[in-house]
Amino acid sequence: MALQYGGERLADVRTMSRCRVVWISAGDFHHLVKQHDLAYSLAVVASSRLREQTEMYDGAIHQRLAMALLRLVDISEGVCSFSLTREELAQHIGAGRNSVTKGLRALGPDKVRVEKGRIIVSSVEGLKRALADAGP
Repeated sequence: MALQYGGERLADVRTMSRCRVVWISAGDFHHLVKQHDLAYSLAVVASSRLREQTEMYDGAIHQRLAMALLRLVDISEGVCSFSLTREELAQHIGAGRNSVTKGLRALGPDKVRVEKGRIIVSSVEGLKRALADAGP
């Protein structure tokens, strides 16, 4: 989005594991988008991210936690153990650490376990059921 408006980036990125990063200049990025006709695809990604952010701040804490953890599992291709603190999870869903602790407790260890500096999804299906049981 910053490239669209000539501004600066809007967010920082932290990885959950080692990765390779590639930096590309604004000009090269615009050329890449134009050359490969990526404008529509990028618009779809941007609108999807905005929708996700809206959903992330709506609903009961345990629902928001379930949704966030399911997304983490999904984008990490099935990994269910994350080097993540309750404080970081709270920042991600826009809640306080104590609320996250209560929400994790409400989900229960059969769905999510908490260890020092680590969140472990015990049951992906259990988290999906918790969301489905909550209704629209």
